[in-house]
Amino acid sequence: MESSTRTVAAATTDVEALLTKELQQLSFEARNKIQEEVHGVLSMAPTETPEMIQKSLNQLEQAVSQLPVDVKPAYTKALAMDSPYVHAKEFRLRFLRAELFDAATAAVRFAKHLNLLDKYFGTEALVRPLRWDDLGKREQEILRVGQTQVLPARDRAGRLVAVHIGSMGDNNTPGATRLRILLYMYSVIAEDVDTQRRGLVAIFVADKQHFERYNGGSVDYQKDLSELMKTMPVRWSAMHTLLPEGPLFKLLQALLVVILIRKNERVRMKFYTGCLSNIETQYKLMGYGIHIQELPVTHSGTIKNKNHLQWIKIRKIVGKERDKLLRHNHHQQQQQRGDDFPWIEHPRVNDVLFRRGGNSNHFGNLEFQQIMFSQAPVLQFNKQSHG
Repeated sequence: MESSTRTVAAATTDVEALLTKELQQLSFEARNKIQEEVHGVLSMAPTETPEMIQKSLNQLEQAVSQLPVDVKPAYTKALAMDSPYVHAKEFRLRFLRAELFDAATAAVRFAKHLNLLDKYFGTEALVRPLRWDDLGKREQEILRVGQTQVLPARDRAGRLVAVHIGSMGDNNTPGATRLRILLYMYSVIAEDVDTQRRGLVAIFVADKQHFERYNGGSVDYQKDLSELMKTMPVRWSAMHTLLPEGPLFKLLQALLVVILIRKNERVRMKFYTGCLSNIETQYKLMGYGIHIQELPVTHSGTIKNKNHLQWIKIRKIVGKERDKLLRHNHHQQQQQRGDDFPWIEHPRVNDVLFRRGGNSNHFGNLEFQQIMFSQAPVLQFNKQSHG
C-alpha cells in the first residue's frame, strides 16, 4: 500500500511538472492567446478567405498524396470506391480548421480518422456522413441515457459544449461500443461550422463508483481511444475535467494528460476536484462562458436527458431526410457533406430566442436586452418631446 501511494504521488508530481514545463516553453503571447481562447474571449482561428481556403485545400491534397501508404489504408480504399465524400470541400475543411490550416498535420489527422471510421463502421462511413441508424440497438440505448451529450446552448464564444459523465454503459460494455458512440457524436459535432472554426469545449466528469471497478479496457481500446481523441475532425479549444479525490483519480489525470491528449492541447486542460452538481464547480465553469443552467445534472447528481432526447430526435430526422435524398436520386449520394440540412440544432450567440417563460440566460437575449435598455433614455426623451 505504501509503495502504491508513493507511485501515485510520483505520477502526480510528474504530470504537474510536465504541464508547468510545457506552459513555460510557450511564449508569453502564445500563453495569453491560449488562455483567452480557453475562456472564450477570442478565437485563434485564422481569418478565412476564398483564396486562402482554396490554397489550403490544394496543400492538403498534396500532403495526403505524400503520406506513406500504411498511414492511409482507408483513404486508399475510398479512392478505389470512387468516393467523392472524402474529397468534398466541406468534409476536408473540418480537418484543416482542426489544425488551424496546417496542411501537413491536417493530412495525418484526416487519414487516421478515416482509418477509425472504416474500422468501426465499415466502408459506408467512407461514402456518406454517419447517421443515427448506423448505431446498433444497444448503442442507441446507451446514448439515450445521456452520459455523453451536447449542451443545447453554446458557450459565450459560440462553441458547442460536449459533456461526458463517467464511462458509457456498464463495466461489461465493450470498448468498441463506446468508440462507435464517440465516433458518431464527434462526427455530428463536426458538422457545426462555428465549432469547426472556434473549437469544441469538453467537460469530462469521472464517476467514482464506476472507475473504482473499471479495468481500463483492452490495449486496443486504449490505443484507439487515444487515436480518436487526437484525430477527431474538430479541435479541442478547452477541456474541463472533474475528478473525485483519491489516488486512483490522480492516476486517471496522468492518463488523460500523457496518453490521451496531444502535447499542444494539454495546456488547454483545467482540472477540478468535485462533481458537476457542485455549485462551486459550476460557478468556475460559468467563468469560462458555459451556461451552467444547461448542465445535464440535477442538484443530487442525476443525469438529465430531456434536451438530449430532443437532440436525438432531430438527428433521426436528419438521417431520414438524407436517406430520402439517396432514394430520390442516387447521384445525390455524392453530394452529402454532413452540413446539407438547414435546421438549427444549437442557437448561435447572436440569435434571440422566443418561447414561453422567456430565455433571459441566452447570450443573444442578454445582448438584445442591453441594446433595448441602452435605447430607453432616447425613447423616453422622444416620448416627452412629442408629448
